[in-house]
Amino acid sequence: MALIDASKIMDREAEAEIFNSMLRYESPRRVLMVSDRGGMGKSALLRKLRYLCDWTHRCPVALIDLREFESRPDVFELVSRLRKGLNDRDVTFPKFDALNRARAFHDSEPFRTWARSVKGTVDAREAQVGGQARVAGTIIEHAEHVGSGPWNDHAENEAQTLCCHAFLEDLLAYTHRHTVVLLFDTVEKAGEELRRWIFLELIREPLVHGWRDQRLIIVLAGQDIAELLPERLGAEGRECVESIASLSNWNLDHVTEFLKVNGFTNLNQADVESIHALLSAGRTPHQALLIARILDPGSQR
Repeated sequence: MALIDASKIMDREAEAEIFNSMLRYESPRRVLMVSDRGGMGKSALLRKLRYLCDWTHRCPVALIDLREFESRPDVFELVSRLRKGLNDRDVTFPKFDALNRARAFHDSEPFRTWARSVKGTVDAREAQVGGQARVAGTIIEHAEHVGSGPWNDHAENEAQTLCCHAFLEDLLAYTHRHTVVLLFDTVEKAGEELRRWIFLELIREPLVHGWRDQRLIIVLAGQDIAELLPERLGAEGRECVESIASLSNWNLDHVTEFLKVNGFTNLNQADVESIHALLSAGRTPHQALLIARILDPGSQR
């Protein structure tokens, strides 16, 4: 039996409208989490949201399937893919591109200059803090050593780290004025390093420290991810998250259309109602099609 075409699953208008309202900035919501078990159409929903960005909202969008990084949990590779996807939609990354060119040619000087400028923003080595005072900042350890001496694995790793920081600076500078949407599918497949970067660097910092000034919308889809992000955001960031615990229920019309577009046209109403009941009880669309094949053996599927 052929695999189901997830794009033929119902339109998911309820979820799309939640996304549309986020892009109208009617609330502080900047992150949409879609959490449901496998086979329920999460990937199809993300493709629909990408379509809405391209043709309705006309805003830059990048869709990343994190299953592609399961065997290579590389933050720099993820950043490079995001940069390419957004650059293809006319978003520019001048700081990232300059540093990345220097990295490719093993040119250490741009990294030393950039690292010094970053280091100069916060230097609390002699500071004494007391009372109600708080110190907040980003620390990049050993950045001043990038490229000193021969270009080796350590220099390459430090250069990639600084490129990732530059990417975030470019992205947040752009989204201060313009909308950008990042879609991440199968988040549960990403390793801890990638999830940490997405949750803490990409999401928490801009949200907790200035969501009102940002037009960056992030959608995370995966199995059992509803508890992964909120616990890392803290109280300040949780108001920025919209969560869909499960995708909207299928009604009889949805089931009928789903079966029809997958080639099952000879089922009677009782058969459709039986399949609808099974879906309502938690069976996946793939399992529904297996059952439809039994009920409609004359199908060409």
